[in-house]
Parts: sequence; C-alpha cells; structure tokens
Amino acid sequence: MPLQRNQTFQSAWAAMDTPDFGHSPTMSDAWTMDPQEQEERRWMDLLAQVSAEVSGPLTSSMERISALLTTGSIDSQSVRALRGELDRARSAGMIGQQLARLASRRLKQHPERVALTQMLRDVLLQRARETQARGVQLKQLLQPIEVVVDPSLLFSLLNTVLDWVLDCARSHIEFRIDMKTWPAYGRLTCRFVHQPLDELDDRTAAASSSTAHLDSLTWRLAQQTAQTMGLKIDRQDEMAATTLTIEFPRTDRAGRSRRRAGARAGVDAVHQLQAAGRQPCAGARLAPGDPRAGPRSNPAHGPDRRFPRLGG
Repeated sequence: MPLQRNQTFQSAWAAMDTPDFGHSPTMSDAWTMDPQEQEERRWMDLLAQVSAEVSGPLTSSMERISALLTTGSIDSQSVRALRGELDRARSAGMIGQQLARLASRRLKQHPERVALTQMLRDVLLQRARETQARGVQLKQLLQPIEVVVDPSLLFSLLNTVLDWVLDCARSHIEFRIDMKTWPAYGRLTCRFVHQPLDELDDRTAAASSSTAHLDSLTWRLAQQTAQTMGLKIDRQDEMAATTLTIEFPRTDRAGRSRRRAGARAGVDAVHQLQAAGRQPCAGARLAPGDPRAGPRSNPAHGPDRRFPRLGG
C-alpha cells in the first residue's frame, strides 16, 4: 500500500511540471514585437515564474512526504525543510493572487495627498525588529516630500520593496527621499549591498550570476505595483550593490512652496524688526531697572554691567 501511494504522488506531481511558455524573448524579438505583444510576453513570463516558484517547493515537499510514507519516520531537520518549502510555495501563491488583482481592470485607485516621508518612516519603524534580526545596517536620508497617490497602494508598495530589499541585502541599506531637479518629481531611492566583495572569487564571472536572485517574485510584485500606480521604477545592478529608484510624477510642489514661503516670511519678519531698531524676542535681555528682571537688578550696588540697557 505505501508503495502504491508513493507512485500515485509521483505521477500526480510529475504531471504538474512547469509548462513551457516558449523561448525567452531575444533582442530581435523585442524589435519585432509591438507594445501589446511585449506586454503579453511579459505576463506569460511572469506566469511561468509563478508556476515554477509554486511547483518547485511543492515537488520537493511531496518527495519528503513520499519518503515519510515509505520509511514511516521523519527527523526534525526534514520537518523544518518541509515547513520551509510549504511556506515558499504559499508565499508564491499569494504573490500570484496580488499580481492577478493588479492585472485586472477592476482595481480602482483613490489618489490623495500623502506624506511619502512619514509613511516610509512608519513602515521602517513597524518592521524595525525584522531589520535588526537580519543584522543589516539601515540608513535614512529623508526630505519631507508629499505625493498624490492611492494611500493603500503606496503602503503596499513600500512594504513590498522592503520585503525584497531584506531578502536580498547582505549588509548596508540606505533609503533616500529627495526632489529630482528636472522634472521636479519626488524621488525614492534605495541602495543596498547584495553581494559582499570578499565573497566574489571570480568577479567577472560572478557579476552576471550574482544578480539572479534579485529577479524574484517579490521584485515582480513591486515592479507591477509601481507601474499600476503610474510611477517610474528603475533598477541598476552592479557587481555587489543595487540601486532602486522610484519617481512620483504627481508630487505636491504647492505644499513644498508653502513651507518655503512660511520660512521666508519668518526671516523677513526678523529683518523688519532689526531694521526698525528692535531686537527679536528670542535671545533679548531685560534692562536692569525693569521689574521683570527680578533679583538680578540691585540699585544699591549700581547697574549690573553684565546686562546692558536695551534701546540706549
């Protein structure tokens, strides 16, 4: 009976091998494809990746279950491995569901003004323990920027980006928010080390293979989320580091102008006081004869020269 079950499991999962969606598009294919064909090819490749990342761990887990049915026992190491394989398959399936939701035309967005900097800080704070547990150093260089996007999609995008970065980063992570000079877009940049240089024996050969793990389903989800939101997303891979850049075309430049105008108004007020021969309140000292001066003023010993009289 165990042997029959074993054969049944093997035949069932052998039939679920990753389907062949054709060869990967070459440069000549890209030149001959129109935009619609390129989009269809991209989704076919994405579907193939989802299928592979679901069926791969499940196939391994079924092999472990088959071994368990044959031997009747399983050690703790195999249990941990089985749990990890099932978790990876479950995660890939959930990402596939999110990608399907983004691909549908039924997704409605409700853009509003959102403080990008504050939301990123909140996400990093909520997941501070996870970051510390992975032993990576996190650096933040964040300017106050407001953007006009769907808040729920932005929150999902930031968490997905952080998922991807934490999976790939080996030591340092730097988040930066600033304004692009031209066009004047808000810009989120994340740079991290994905491969320590001391681990690269043959750097030339490793340069191409060391970035393969960056093209995970989590990256595909971040990429698709940004595209659905109408954001420009770009990734530059180097031998040991990766730089991710997300640009926000709908940046609230009016809010930034209001903050600058408020700061200029404060400076102008100080200049007007100085021009009128008056000092701003901050940092001014009271005259010795002023009753507000308290015990510092002592007429019996003459005026206290440490506190010169204001206004002559």
